[in-house]
Amino acid sequence: MSFRRRPGQRGLSLMDIVLMQLLLVMVCATPFVISWLNSMHVERSKGALIQATQHARALALRYADPTNGDAPTPSAPVAGIKLLPNAIVLVCRKDPSDSNCREGGSNVEWRADLSRGVGVAVTINQQNEVIFGFDHTGALLAQADFRISKGMEYEAGQLY
Repeated sequence: MSFRRRPGQRGLSLMDIVLMQLLLVMVCATPFVISWLNSMHVERSKGALIQATQHARALALRYADPTNGDAPTPSAPVAGIKLLPNAIVLVCRKDPSDSNCREGGSNVEWRADLSRGVGVAVTINQQNEVIFGFDHTGALLAQADFRISKGMEYEAGQLY
C-alpha cells in the first residue's frame, strides 16, 4: 500500500486508521463467520436426515398393507434409508440394500442432498452403517444413533 503524503505531513491519516480498524474487525470476525456457516450446514444436514427418516416411516406404513401385494415379515425392511458417499440420502421402498435402491433406481421414492463437506455417521450396534431399514410398523429395525459434523460444529442424537 503506498501512501501519498503532503510535504510536512507526519503520522497516520484518518483513512489509514479506518482501514486498519476495518482489517482488525475482519480478522477477528472470520472464525465466528466460519463457525456460523459450519453450524448452518450441520443443521441443514440434520434436518434432511430427520426428514428422510419421516419419509421412510410413512413409506413403510403405506407399503406394509398386505393388499399392496407385499406380505410383511417382522424382520424384513419394508422401507429404508441409504446414505451415499457423495452427500446424498435416498429413501427406498423395500430393502435399502437392494440393487434398485440407487441413484435413479426404481425403488427410490425420495432423495435429499446433504451439505457438502459434512460428515454423517449413523451407528447401529456400535458399527457405522450407510443402510438402515424400517419394519411394517414404521419402526427402525435397530436403534440408530447419528452424528453430523463439520469443522468444530456437530450434532448428535438418536433416530426414531
